Amino acid sequence: MSHRDASTNLYAINFTCNDDLDDSEIVDSLIDHVTLSPTIQLLSIVAECPVTKLPQLSLCHSLTTLRLDDIATEATGFEFVSLQCFHLFDCRFECGSGDTLDLFRGCITLQDLCMQDCVYYGRVKRFKISAPHLVHLSVSGMRVDEEFDSDCIIELFTPKLQTFTYSDSHVYKFSVKVNLSLLQKVNIVLDYLTTDMDANLSLRLFELFEVVGSAKSVFLSPVVIKVLSMFPNLMKGRPSPFSRVTIFKLITDGPLYSYLIPTNVMTYLFGGSPEMRRWNLNSHKRM
Repeated sequence: MSHRDASTNLYAINFTCNDDLDDSEIVDSLIDHVTLSPTIQLLSIVAECPVTKLPQLSLCHSLTTLRLDDIATEATGFEFVSLQCFHLFDCRFECGSGDTLDLFRGCITLQDLCMQDCVYYGRVKRFKISAPHLVHLSVSGMRVDEEFDSDCIIELFTPKLQTFTYSDSHVYKFSVKVNLSLLQKVNIVLDYLTTDMDANLSLRLFELFEVVGSAKSVFLSPVVIKVLSMFPNLMKGRPSPFSRVTIFKLITDGPLYSYLIPTNVMTYLFGGSPEMRRWNLNSHKRM
């Protein structure tokens, strides 16, 4: 970095460490450089190593997009005030001894948040996502101490949320602190049925549907439908969670005839959405 032409502005850095390098020192040195730059808007770091200076990026007020892959760091809260897009992949966070974690409370302009296969170490029982301007949220493969913790609740304070994606083999409990009235699209994917699957999974799906019940477009994986159909008595008498759905699609690349959705499942999901006129089993074409 010290040999680049200082007369030209630098707006984006994509950095990937090789396995034979001392990754930690290089990444921290890179962060030092970004902190001093008044023009860098995008930073991408792929490095399987501990990173100690990540909070220092809060001093870079030009940074709007941050992507981190494979890093490990201590974190109880980020203060990236200019950040609009934050993507985390396979990251590991030491979160202290508190039972409440609110990592993004200082990211006051955040609009796009993706968390995929990240692990949070600590006694986390309440995972808060406080982002008043968040529009897009994706949560996939989240783990606490490398395990699925059924006692952990994900709390959303995201009044401007428009798209929500959840993908896992388990379902966390969700709660909302504001009305998600702007929600347009939800994607809920269960990858497969676990050997310890029981009725609690279906109950947590019910709770999740109620949280995102204002969505207009709903995309579900076949495993979601299968879980609902396995416990019909739990659906009986339960009000439909969705009231505004106009489009439903099953997320699958398989042939249409392979997937027959039981009538009671369809009635539970969309009986409260009078405007839904058609739904499609193919994730790529509309009927």
